[in-house]
Amino acid sequence: MSGVTFMVDERGQKAAAVINLRKHERLWEDFHDALLVKSRSHEPRESLESVKRRFLKYYAGHIGHSRSASEEVFFDDSGAAAF
Repeated sequence: MSGVTFMVDERGQKAAAVINLRKHERLWEDFHDALLVKSRSHEPRESLESVKRRFLKYYAGHIGHSRSASEEVFFDDSGAAAF
C-alpha cells in the first residue's frame, strides 16, 4: 500500500507502521476512533432510552424563544433527534 511503511523486528515480523497522514488521513481517523472506543470500554453503559429521556428532560427545560412547548422531538432509527 502506497504511503504505508512497515517496520520489522529482528525476525522479520511486522512490528510497527509509519502512515503518511496527508495521504491516509481517513485511515488515521478510523484508527484513532477505534482506539478511543477501546479506551472507553470500561466506562458504564447507558441505554438509548435513558439518553432519550435525559435529552427530552433537558430540552423541555431549555426551549428556545423560537420554539413552543408543544413542539415534539422525534428520534429516527439511528437515535438522532429531529425537531
